[in-house]
Amino acid sequence: METKVRRRKMEIVQQRLRLTRFYGFPERHRRKDSWQLIKGLKVRSDMSWCILCDFNDLLAESEKRGGIRHPNNLIDGFRDAINFGSLKEVSMQRE
Repeated sequence: METKVRRRKMEIVQQRLRLTRFYGFPERHRRKDSWQLIKGLKVRSDMSWCILCDFNDLLAESEKRGGIRHPNNLIDGFRDAINFGSLKEVSMQRE
């Protein structure tokens, strides 16, 4: 029995990553300011981007637990800022 080992040329790619720590305004009337900051940061660089944050906002009503409903205009505005920044959510599960 003959065994052949193939060697593959491996390419190592170094890529820079922009890391931002962000805390969104907790006051509802200032949420648009948070969204503008996100959009403003996005246009400053085309590097891959990761934000460690508490946006103090929701992408969907289903994320809310109790209390009064979260206004649709806040959900839509936040989702627009996230989409503009080409950001994806990585959930953190609480136990």
